[in-house]
Amino acid sequence: AQQGVFYLINDNDKNHITYDKIASEGYSQKIQLQKSYESGEGFIGQCAYEGDKIYFENVPEKYVKITSGLGESLPGSIIIFPLKLNDEILGIIQIDSLNKLKKYEIDFIDKVSDTIASTINGVRINIKTTQLLEQSQQQSEELAAQEEEMRQNMEEMEATQEEAGKREGKFNSLISSVKAAIAFAEFDVDGKYIDVNEKYCNILGLTRDQIMGKYHWTIGYVTDAAKTEIQEFWSELRNNPKKSLQRTIKTEDAEIEIVEKFNAIIDFDGLPKRYISLLINMNEFVN
Repeated sequence: AQQGVFYLINDNDKNHITYDKIASEGYSQKIQLQKSYESGEGFIGQCAYEGDKIYFENVPEKYVKITSGLGESLPGSIIIFPLKLNDEILGIIQIDSLNKLKKYEIDFIDKVSDTIASTINGVRINIKTTQLLEQSQQQSEELAAQEEEMRQNMEEMEATQEEAGKREGKFNSLISSVKAAIAFAEFDVDGKYIDVNEKYCNILGLTRDQIMGKYHWTIGYVTDAAKTEIQEFWSELRNNPKKSLQRTIKTEDAEIEIVEKFNAIIDFDGLPKRYISLLINMNEFVN
């Protein structure tokens, strides 16, 4: 044989299987061999489709020519044979000869094609195994990196929680000191009392039970206009974490002027989760 070309199956896309040229021998640079065939396309595709060799001696004039030092001539015969293993076509080989192939030569090709197909299959398995190992190694490295990142995040979170715990401890100590010295009240985000100390109750002339669970604007026998004003104050307080309110409270004994200074307790998302109020009885300063 003077010329040969080797096509290998490309099944990376299971919906579009082709047979791609990977090697050739003996063809002149003037001959542009087709680089890829689909099943059923041309002689190569026909061989892949039928799964059987194609041998012919009357070579079409424009199909292929053999080039030598004496010039160009048509092949005396061409054989195209599949490399088949368990009914799967793994490749196609075309051989061009100036002579007509003898029967024993064709029989030899039939036997050798099985060996070549088995070798190709072994190489493909090795390549896929290597790719799977590389993919597994890459996934292991990515998993290790993710675990390291998660560990660092956990350490940062623990440090943050520890710092938050220290701050909360200091804050609670401060609140306890404030409760002992100043009239103090605590509200939820809707303006409902959730805690008051004795000084706060004494200024308003009410017991703790009379205050707890009530809304801020319902305490102190306020008028409807005053209720509306205090409700508007709470609407503004949600956008302004520090705000003061001055108003007149009617107790059973007298009317007193009070000033309440509000501060929001902010959560990790920057939103108020409750409010504290420090109450000052202005009448004490006048007297």
